[in-house]
Amino acid sequence: MKPPLLARSTHRVYSACMRDLVPPLAALRREFGGPAAARKLRLILAASSRAGTARLLRAWHDEVLFCCAYPDDPAVRRAAERELRRLALLARARTSAETSPLHNSGIAGTTVTASFSPDLLGWLVERFGPAVNLAWEDGGAGTAFEELLPLLALPPETDGLLSQRLTTEDWVRHAASGHGSALAWLLHRVETLRLTPEVRDRLFAAHDLFIRWQLGSGSRTLTRFPPRPLFLQRHPLTRHVVLGEVLRDPLPRPVSLGRLGADEIIDIARATLAARARETDPVTFANPAETKLFRLERGVDIALFGIQPARRLPIESYFGFVAARNRVPIAYGGGWVFFGRCEIGVNLFEEFRGGESAVIFGQVLRAYRQHYRVRQFLVDPYQFGKDNTEAIRSGAFWFYYRLGFRPTDTALWRLADQEFGRIHAQPGYRSPARTLRRFTASKLFLDVPLAEQGKTPSPERGWEPIAPDLTELGLALTGWIERHYQGDREAAARDATQRVNRWLRAAGLLRWTPSEQQGWQRLAPLAAACFRSAWAGSVRDALRDALRAKGGQRERDYALRLQRLPEFRAALETFSRTARQVVSA
Repeated sequence: MKPPLLARSTHRVYSACMRDLVPPLAALRREFGGPAAARKLRLILAASSRAGTARLLRAWHDEVLFCCAYPDDPAVRRAAERELRRLALLARARTSAETSPLHNSGIAGTTVTASFSPDLLGWLVERFGPAVNLAWEDGGAGTAFEELLPLLALPPETDGLLSQRLTTEDWVRHAASGHGSALAWLLHRVETLRLTPEVRDRLFAAHDLFIRWQLGSGSRTLTRFPPRPLFLQRHPLTRHVVLGEVLRDPLPRPVSLGRLGADEIIDIARATLAARARETDPVTFANPAETKLFRLERGVDIALFGIQPARRLPIESYFGFVAARNRVPIAYGGGWVFFGRCEIGVNLFEEFRGGESAVIFGQVLRAYRQHYRVRQFLVDPYQFGKDNTEAIRSGAFWFYYRLGFRPTDTALWRLADQEFGRIHAQPGYRSPARTLRRFTASKLFLDVPLAEQGKTPSPERGWEPIAPDLTELGLALTGWIERHYQGDREAAARDATQRVNRWLRAAGLLRWTPSEQQGWQRLAPLAAACFRSAWAGSVRDALRDALRAKGGQRERDYALRLQRLPEFRAALETFSRTARQVVSA
């Protein structure tokens, strides 16, 4: 039945009103204080009795959320927070169909359909209960789920799965009785299979298990970092920073969190990413003992996350972060740390682009530089355009270049210098897309000590890697196992552990924690392949302590101890060169 004429007319008026509000508020993104603040406040208050189309609601939501992160004064912040709560109620009344512009928007009151790891799914079920369930469509959850189901039923039950009287959804609903939801039952049944975490993760990934989450407090609309003093944006945005000065600025002590505070930060980070259908290992497998919150200038918070011992990478260390401004999460990413080298990835959420991107990026680098004692940053080509059309379109390469990053490839470095000179010499000139794509053939690097001295590197000096290449190390180890053990990996691991135990005097190994023993055994083949009998006892003791720390309570200890072992780094570099034998074979 069609709605009454009056209702349809009113909807058109509301839509027109909201359509008139979005562009003016967006135009004020770079204006602050005085008249600009008054105009923002009037616009936000004017929307308090208006609705609009789903597309307009989403655009308006993002502009108001930007005002929360960059408020001119307390009145603008309070009005923006009230308006966001109103929008959450409006969004809930909208359709949650997957064709709606609000679906997967992360806005409170809407739904997210996504695929996550079983660990994150378990957290979602525990935290949000029946708001999270399998994404049923027409009584099923996809062919892959149908193939998984016989593993979850008892053997005598499996014939019942062929019944024509029940859909898969019907059967699971009956089976899940007493578990709260089909998803909770699924996770419980998978646990009974007693799979290793790695196999369980791959099982879920292979079966495309999608869930649907009705967003509430875990949305990007409402998720906030812990209370802190408000930073008021009364002056123009800071668009450029002198990165060397930022990196030199002493990092304050982290906020004292305790276990409950660490758990709260982890919950905030997981909700921040999951509401956007995203996930990272340091957040999903966050270690409360290695969760740090740094409260920085200009309303910026940086939360750093280490990974639980059982989930850590075998050689390098992966530390993640989520950043907030005035308590509003605005960015996430991570850094892979190895011998003082950190390959960094920073993702600014789309609704906050056009803000103080350089400030946020600089503060993230500052946190990693000082907390993990990083001496060299690397940026993967995806960040500035490889298989990333948006990064090419925005000229992201020049964002890094202006901060002091340069290509690791000397020829591309010289090309970049020439192109940058052309940009300055020709007002209005923009680098062609084909040139920007050429730059993606190389990573970018930043020499931290040089940047802190206010110096710019030259292509004549070139790029000097400070950590062994992990790809080459992996290939070299494959060749070593082939040469010395004829490919028998069990024998290689067993013999390597025994040798390293003896060489590094690990007599108390059995008294170590299980995670310390696991980390040690994972690294033993690499340590055995690179061991030098000429090493002094002090070097052997330091290496033993470093390898033990890989599975310790805080992986940062491992990352820092490695940096004090130049002998081990040199041995790894020499060993990595043997990878060529594997390639040539």
